[in-house]
Amino acid sequence: MSNIIYPSSNTNQLLKQENCYGIDLGTTSTLVCYVDAKSVDLTKSVKIPIQFLSVKQESPFEYDQTIEDVKVASIVAIYDGKPYVGNNLYHLKGNTEFIYKKNIFYHWKLELGIDLDTMYPDAITPKLNMPFKIAGGILNYIRIQHFKNETLNNTIITVPASFQANQRIDVIKAAEMAKIKASENMLLDEPNAAFLGYFNRLENLEKQNWANDVRNKNILVIDFGGGTLDLSILNVDFRKDTGIAISNRAISRYSDLGGQDIDRLIAEEFLLPIFKKKSPNFDLISNADLSEIILPQLSVIAENLKIGICNRISLKLGEQKLEDINLKSIDFTQKECIVNYNNQSFDLESIKITGDEFNSYFLKIFNGKNFSFKYCDKTVSTISQSINDIIEKADLTLQDIQYVLFAGGSSFNPLLNSLCTKKLNEAIPLSSHEPDKLVAEGAAVYSYFLNIHNISLIKPITSDTIGVRLKDNRFYPIIEKGKPLPQEVSVPDFRLQSNLNSKVIVPVCINGVDFPIGTIRCDLDAFYDMDTIIKINATISADKVFALKVFANETLIGDAVFENPFGLGKMSEEEIEIHKLKKDLNTAKAEQNTKDERKILRSLIWKHYDNGNNIGTIETAELF
Repeated sequence: MSNIIYPSSNTNQLLKQENCYGIDLGTTSTLVCYVDAKSVDLTKSVKIPIQFLSVKQESPFEYDQTIEDVKVASIVAIYDGKPYVGNNLYHLKGNTEFIYKKNIFYHWKLELGIDLDTMYPDAITPKLNMPFKIAGGILNYIRIQHFKNETLNNTIITVPASFQANQRIDVIKAAEMAKIKASENMLLDEPNAAFLGYFNRLENLEKQNWANDVRNKNILVIDFGGGTLDLSILNVDFRKDTGIAISNRAISRYSDLGGQDIDRLIAEEFLLPIFKKKSPNFDLISNADLSEIILPQLSVIAENLKIGICNRISLKLGEQKLEDINLKSIDFTQKECIVNYNNQSFDLESIKITGDEFNSYFLKIFNGKNFSFKYCDKTVSTISQSINDIIEKADLTLQDIQYVLFAGGSSFNPLLNSLCTKKLNEAIPLSSHEPDKLVAEGAAVYSYFLNIHNISLIKPITSDTIGVRLKDNRFYPIIEKGKPLPQEVSVPDFRLQSNLNSKVIVPVCINGVDFPIGTIRCDLDAFYDMDTIIKINATISADKVFALKVFANETLIGDAVFENPFGLGKMSEEEIEIHKLKKDLNTAKAEQNTKDERKILRSLIWKHYDNGNNIGTIETAELF
């Protein structure tokens, strides 16, 4: 007897018969696909038909052929006053006509949600001075290509599972800029979407086998994209009367480790020494030029080497285990490696990388606890450590994971799959021949069931315990991790510390006072005595976005502003001071206040020096 696969709804009560869209707004690429609701007949097939939008992508230069592809590189540039988006800009990284964060923008996703107005004070236009504006520009470009002035409805956009409130708000703001209708449930965690995309790709018989055999199983989704490593543990069950039931057990902490970091590592440790030999004046190159002109070009070469050697290893690997093949015997050569700098072209000639060399670099970001880069102020948790962290967070062991699913463009790397499978040796590996499309497909499937059947296929949870820091430095939890969303909560009653208080200020933290994520602030426009009771009511939506209201003696005094300068999470007091100085610096730049700009730069130099941040000290000194 066949079990139900998807939750069923009365076909006579379908909400509408429209297209339902899924968008993977990625660090490296953005993909848009849709389900035509009229083409779905679940009585005949439980494989939801997915169609991707192919997008035309032009180059500023006539010699570059126009590209049409479903993948749109998440890059924006302006040249001669005209905006460009997509894959034809990728090779322009480090080009002296395109200055990073001035007239070419990439890797902006990692800066969503950071309260630093304006984030890019040197931007050629105010329309690109914040990361959410760049995201909105990319989404709008894709929408106009296919829909001209039409607004998109029934749209789900994916985000890293560990995105904080302001990062999610920025994504919603980007959608609204692009004439994509916002809704309360428009954001979906990327690993959750990846599983839905994987499951939808299974044939009907395979889905039925899951429905018959899978009961209360834990699946670790490893979504390794261009800019983020996003992990989620899902519990998957099939119930005879309602079908598939998916719920989150744990979500990883935000990690800005991705495929581009492998490129950066190869560029720093493998290619830069080659460039150095070709450049007699290497020691005179400023740290800013090294970081913004030379290393981006080397990273493009590094990515080609990475893709080439991964393909060679995959061909050799076949059904064998990684340890059974001779990686030294596998190599890939990238021809015509040119770096342009200071009106000179440096020919690095053909560069060969062996499987063994690539493995040695990859192991640096896989094993151990963390890895620090040499030429940028960045330290990341390793892949292995991130797996350990999420297993511990779910109160599980490695042996409690029954399946591991690989998703994201960087999961084409066979070393990732082999090393993770070895670590999770009792888990059955799940993979797709197009892991970079799973997130967008899953978003479209989720959108179809949500918007057509009014059914949510996944039950979202809070990923961490959220609370406030009290005046005696105690942590007061508002909502515990693992609680189903949405939630309505109340912060306990507070009293004013003084009858002269003009603001209500409450620090918000995750898992304890040592992990601040923002501050609730609300102005007191009237006089209140010290017996006034202050209450804060908070709503956390299914999108994990906060809505906050502040009451004084049961009277609403305003909507609180949830400030989040942290973006990626925890910051020390010293880092918060540096953040505030950078915010002031950007304001001075925007106002063209040279005097304040130099004063702030001087303070930043000493702050970086006191904190032992040599790279920050050098870069700020060069700006000064």
